Amino acid sequence: MSYDGDVKWLPVRTASKMLRVSMTRVYQLVDVGTLLSMRLDGNVLVSRRSVEAYAAQRELPFGERRKKVA
Repeated sequence: MSYDGDVKWLPVRTASKMLRVSMTRVYQLVDVGTLLSMRLDGNVLVSRRSVEAYAAQRELPFGERRKKVA
């Protein structure tokens, strides 16, 4: 099996940065089943596909920031 270079599982910290939410919020989303997760060696990993789907649902394109309201 060859590695295709695609990261399928993300640490909670990375998922929180991608979604621009706190790590606590990511754990909450995992608990309610919004984000697919697995536990590996005591660490929670979140499915990249579920993170991207949640971001699309919230209309948060990656790499863009929300505009600050002055």
